[in-house]
Amino acid sequence: MAYTSSKKATELETLTDLESSDVIVVGDASDSGRAKAITRDNLAEELSPDASTTLPGKVEEATQAEVDAGTAAGSDARLFINPSTLRAKLHHDYVADSVGTDAYAITVSPAITAYTVGQRFIFKVATANTGACTLNVNSLGAKTIKKAVTTDLSTGDLVADQIVEVVYDGTNMQMVSKSAVETSFPTLEVTVGTTHALTTTANQRVVVWAKGDVTNAGDSVAFATTLKYNGVTKDTVNYQNSARPDVVNGFALMYTEVPGAATQNITVTSTASTLSNVVIMVMKIG
Repeated sequence: MAYTSSKKATELETLTDLESSDVIVVGDASDSGRAKAITRDNLAEELSPDASTTLPGKVEEATQAEVDAGTAAGSDARLFINPSTLRAKLHHDYVADSVGTDAYAITVSPAITAYTVGQRFIFKVATANTGACTLNVNSLGAKTIKKAVTTDLSTGDLVADQIVEVVYDGTNMQMVSKSAVETSFPTLEVTVGTTHALTTTANQRVVVWAKGDVTNAGDSVAFATTLKYNGVTKDTVNYQNSARPDVVNGFALMYTEVPGAATQNITVTSTASTLSNVVIMVMKIG
């Protein structure tokens, strides 16, 4: 290698000692066909290859447009991304919950050091919730998970293996993905009679209505009409003993719950009276 410089080659301790106008001749300086002149300013460009996943070399900072487009290579080299141009700085990749029922915990990587408004987390639920619940990210503290902005979760809103997305609002984790009980359309079942066989899955909610007529069996006798699930009273209407035996009284009963996975009977019963025109309607949600 030969140098044309304000300093002799023997005086150059490093290449940074070169002036911008200095020229380095690579190869045989006496043979112009085999020699190449390089200035200090284009030294790296001329001598370094383009960087790759296995080879260090030249890189070029990506423009905002290139970052948005996901471009790998620029005009003259492989691109690198300036963190200030990243648009999804608050988004964190999917992780699995590591704790369980109602007190969920995840660890994202790279780890966060503090909660920030707008942070978005996607995680897989380990076990179903049984009511209000929290999420703790990287052991920074449990934050309550809310639905519809301010409402605590209800039993069955989260189920095992469900993928849940939440966004931190500065106080709570707002759930932006659907509740498990909202993932399917409601179905309606109707029975004309006093008994309805109901089959439900683990997290289905039911809304049950019953209507009909009841006639007192005798004068001055108090009686009641009751709506039951698996023999357990859910709603009752009471009639005082002033009811006349020849008067037909209409009734309407209702209840809602998540009964769990089961097949049980819904029944309408009445004491000291006769039922007629009974209809039981069940809406299953989830």
